[in-house]
Amino acid sequence: MGLGFVQLRAPVSAGSLPELSEGFNIRLDGTDWAALFPRYHLMWVSPDFRRTRDFVRSANRSGRGYGDFLSPLMRDSFETFYSHPGGDTPSVANPLPKGQVLDNTVCFLPTNDCNLGCRYCFSGAEPRKFGVIPWEIAKAAIDLGTRNAVLSRIRNGHGILKVAFYGGGEPTEYWERFSGIVEYARSSAAKFGIDVAVGTLTNGQIDESHWDWFRTQIDDITVSMDGPRDIQDTQRPMASGASSFDKSWRFLSAMAEAGKDVRAIRVTVTAQSVYRMAEIADFFWDSLAMAYPLQFEPVYFSEVGRQQSDMPTAQAFVANFRAVEEVARRRKADGRPQALVGTATRPLAIRAGAYCDSLEGRGLFVTPNGYLSLCSEVSSPADPRKDDYYIGGYNASTKQFHITPEGASKIRCGPPWWCRGCFAQFSCKGGCEPRSQNSDHRVRKWWCQMVRQNIRSMWGDVRTNKVPPRARIGDPQGEELIWLPKWYSSPSMEM
Repeated sequence: MGLGFVQLRAPVSAGSLPELSEGFNIRLDGTDWAALFPRYHLMWVSPDFRRTRDFVRSANRSGRGYGDFLSPLMRDSFETFYSHPGGDTPSVANPLPKGQVLDNTVCFLPTNDCNLGCRYCFSGAEPRKFGVIPWEIAKAAIDLGTRNAVLSRIRNGHGILKVAFYGGGEPTEYWERFSGIVEYARSSAAKFGIDVAVGTLTNGQIDESHWDWFRTQIDDITVSMDGPRDIQDTQRPMASGASSFDKSWRFLSAMAEAGKDVRAIRVTVTAQSVYRMAEIADFFWDSLAMAYPLQFEPVYFSEVGRQQSDMPTAQAFVANFRAVEEVARRRKADGRPQALVGTATRPLAIRAGAYCDSLEGRGLFVTPNGYLSLCSEVSSPADPRKDDYYIGGYNASTKQFHITPEGASKIRCGPPWWCRGCFAQFSCKGGCEPRSQNSDHRVRKWWCQMVRQNIRSMWGDVRTNKVPPRARIGDPQGEELIWLPKWYSSPSMEM
């Protein structure tokens, strides 16, 4: 094979092989093995298990001792062109100095109520049971985010107020409060001359009278729908048990017909729907005026909420997720509508800290009661996990948010101890805590299986040119040096 450089820059430090460490010996398929170095986005492939094993041992032992395994062409290329992909330098800044929140991203969990009765709801939400976040707390959160955006502009020359809504429950369940928060954020940003971006997750149960407002006032939309009518109504019925399909579908169709970008359609996959994932993708891409990205997430057993559906097996989910990827590739080749597909169980970006920014004290979630939570799925004071995730909250006397010293000590950084020795740890970092760190070790193992297999599958796709590498250099013995793509932003939606 000849050289196949892709998007390479000029040499950074020619004449010496880079030091490699944290290598793993991985089986790629039925014939090939890889000496894999995830943090370096690099793998060396050989049909001989012993050679990849010794490659890893040599690199881990001496940093550059692997050089004897490279052909002259590989070695010359490596010495001349390689530069570390970066992306894994930890932040040393304290996100919560003296208990203050300095982030200009405000993440609301505005209510634990919902008009749907999803069979797998992680919070067990019900209609109009707990109420909505008080205006005083919501206003204080926007004021804090606006202040931080202004400070960011002063310090860095740019600042933007970011407002995001999650649940708990359905963010739009209390429409007047939801729309009021958005409008106040926009007016506050305009008052201080800063930009604003608003995003929300929604089940699509939006009244038609609000569609135009939604289209113009919400910048970033993720719609939760699980597929065709029979799947949607089985898994995501109204709280009364009635069909939810028509109203959500009309809203989603209206957004598509208006040309409104939607970040993703979030599809929750159960043991019953896992084998229909490719059908679900075809349904959305064939039926809507725009082909929206699809985010497939397997249902899991939470420690709270409703558990009226079964989790798919890790093997079934990964196999069918890959089938969806193949559907997208075929549709693209045929000139048919398609878009990116993703899943949180395939994190590809190399991360320095925790899997979720909020676990590091950035993008904290404001609960309906005014607490600051590290997790979007822990929003109720009755949640038994609150002691691990609540780190502070709103003080009615001072009308400010504050982090307690005890709360600040809960900030995470890096993977948990059980990730040591796992080749996926540099991307996964322990994964989503309510899933991967569930007290039920079976659930944790299930999550890890999906992550490892999904990442392994992506490396296999690079090996077979389904995903283009940065470069690959081979020799007649069937060994190859492959420079993997650099995955940074939005890894779960990479294709």
